[in-house]
Amino acid sequence: MSRTDFFELDRPEYIVSPELYQVVLAWDIVGKKPVEDKSIGYVFRRDLVTTDPKKVKIRRMSPLDKPYEEKKRLYNHIIPENSNNYGNRQVIGDAIFSSIEGIKSSKSVSQCSVPINSYSSLLQDIRGVTGKDRPANLSKIINTMFDLGGEPYDYTASELWWKNITSDESQEWLQWIENSLSAENINNDFSLKKLISECDDKSLYQNIGCPLWMASINEGTPFSWFREAWTRLCSDEWYRGLPRRRWNDWASCVLRTAVGLGYLWEMHFYTRLVEGLVIDGANPVDIVRNATTTSVGLLSWSTESTISSRDVSSYIIQITNQGTSARNMINSLVKEDIFPSMNEEKYTSSDNGLVEWVQDCSNHISKEIKKRLSETKGKGKVSGAKNTGETIRYALLCRDPFGINADYYGLLNKRGSRYTVVEPSSEWIVVISSLLSRKPNETVRMEDVVRSLISLGLKPDYNTLVHELEKAGLTRRSHDADEALEIATGF
Repeated sequence: MSRTDFFELDRPEYIVSPELYQVVLAWDIVGKKPVEDKSIGYVFRRDLVTTDPKKVKIRRMSPLDKPYEEKKRLYNHIIPENSNNYGNRQVIGDAIFSSIEGIKSSKSVSQCSVPINSYSSLLQDIRGVTGKDRPANLSKIINTMFDLGGEPYDYTASELWWKNITSDESQEWLQWIENSLSAENINNDFSLKKLISECDDKSLYQNIGCPLWMASINEGTPFSWFREAWTRLCSDEWYRGLPRRRWNDWASCVLRTAVGLGYLWEMHFYTRLVEGLVIDGANPVDIVRNATTTSVGLLSWSTESTISSRDVSSYIIQITNQGTSARNMINSLVKEDIFPSMNEEKYTSSDNGLVEWVQDCSNHISKEIKKRLSETKGKGKVSGAKNTGETIRYALLCRDPFGINADYYGLLNKRGSRYTVVEPSSEWIVVISSLLSRKPNETVRMEDVVRSLISLGLKPDYNTLVHELEKAGLTRRSHDADEALEIATGF
C-alpha cells in the first residue's frame, strides 16, 4: 500500500469511552451495518434528557432503556423455560445488563457496554457513541499501530481480539446475554445474530507493513510494546487465566496506552527529525537517534518533584503543535518532490533506511527550505494538533478516580484544575508489568519492567517505580536487588 507519510496513521479524535477501543475492533470484523440510512448511530445508553446530534440518528440499544412491553419481550428470551435458574426474568435481565455497563465520565452523555462477548460488543458503534457522522477511523489506527510494531504478522489486532472474544461463549450468563440480544428486532434495524454468524472473522483492515528501519530500533517504540503486550494478552494462557471482565479491562488499558503514547511518540519523532534537518552539518545517524529514542523519557515521571514541575499538560500541547506542524511540512516537501518519498523500497527495506532518507534530504535543503522547516517551531496553534493532543491526554487520563465509574487504568491524573501529572491508577502498572510474562503466576524482573517502560517513552526514577510496584502489591523492596528485583504478575 502506498505510504503518504512515515507511519500512515490517520489523524485521531478524542475517544469518549475506554470500551470504544474494543468496540471498533468488533465492527472491523463484522463489517458495515446492513442498513440503508447511514446516519444512524448506535449507543448502549445515552442520557435521555440530552438532545441528540443533528447529523446522527441515535438508537439506544440497552434493554434497560426499553419500554416495559419491549423489555418484557426481550427478557422472555433470556432464560429457557427448562432452566434451573428460571425465575424473575426482569430482575435477572436488569442485573445482567447493569453489570456490563462501561465507564462513564461525569461529563459524558454516552455509555458503552463492556464488550464481554460478540453480542455486547455490537450494542454500540463509534458514530452513535461520539455523535459524529464522520468519526475518526479508530480501528484502522489501532491496527496500523499493531502493524508498526515489527515484522509482518499473521493476524491483525482486530482478529486476535475477535478470536478470543468468540472462543468461549458457552458460559451460562453469557448465553443469557446472547439469548436476549438474539431477538431479530433488538434494534429494529438488523439482526445481531445474523450479522455475527455471517461474518468471516477477517478484518477489513489492509496491512501496510512496518519499515525495516523502524522494526530495528533497539530501544523499542510504543508500537513494538503494543505488538508484544497485545499478542500476549490475546494468548490462550492470559485469556483463560483472567476473569472475563478483568480481561476486557486489561484490553482497554493496553489499547488506550498504545494509542496515547503511540501518538506522543509520533509527535516527538517529527519534531526532533525537523530540528535535526535544519542543523548544518548534522550527522544523519545522530538525527535519527534523537528522533527515535525513547530513553530520555517522553513524559516526566517522578514522585520526588513538585506538582508544578511534573505537569505534562503544557508539554503535550507544545509537542502536538510542533509535531503536527513538522509532519505537515515534511509531507508537503515530499509532495512537491523536494524530499524523496519515504515509501521507496531502498528506505523501507533497510535497517539504515531512515538514515539514508535523512542523508538524501540533506542534499536538497536550500536556504528557503531550511527557513520553511525552521518555521515549524513556535507556530502556536496548528490545525489538527488539538485533536491529537486531546487523544493523547484523554487516552491516558484517569476518567474518574472514585465511585461507580472509577477508572483504574489511567496513566495520567489531574491535580486540581491546573495540573496533569504522570500518576498511574492502581491497576495500570499491574497490566504493564504482568504482560511481560508469557502466562499468569510467573515473575518478571525489574530490568524487564524498566525496559518495557522505556519503549513506551517513560523513564521513572528507581524509587518512584518501586513505590508504584509496592503500592500495587507486586513486590517488596530489596536494597541489594536493584534491577534483579522480582515482580509478581497480577494473577
